[in-house]
Amino acid sequence: MSKDIQVKKVKKPVSFFADTSVKKIDFDNGQWLEIRNALTYKELVETHQDGMTKFDAAIALLKKCIVNWHLLDNEGNPVVFTEEALASLSPKAALFLQQECSAALGILEDEEEEKKE
Repeated sequence: MSKDIQVKKVKKPVSFFADTSVKKIDFDNGQWLEIRNALTYKELVETHQDGMTKFDAAIALLKKCIVNWHLLDNEGNPVVFTEEALASLSPKAALFLQQECSAALGILEDEEEEKKE
């Protein structure tokens, strides 16, 4: 009796360990954002704990991904990078930062590849 074995070809990561180096994203108006290139598996899991709301998970991802920033409030004053500051972002800005972090971490690419398969 032979069993059919299905073999799935997977794209091997360049490295099996997270590249936690930091990259800087400069914006036209002197504002900038420093984000990590990757999270460790433990850090990624910590952003998706049972009982977390979508808001809590989004804030957790931003807190793990963003290392530092120089962002200005509506009056041109620098805003210190804190959890409170993250929660005070406009929805448009928060979504933009989530997309930047997801792209840097490769989350969007992985999800898009899964949809294609």
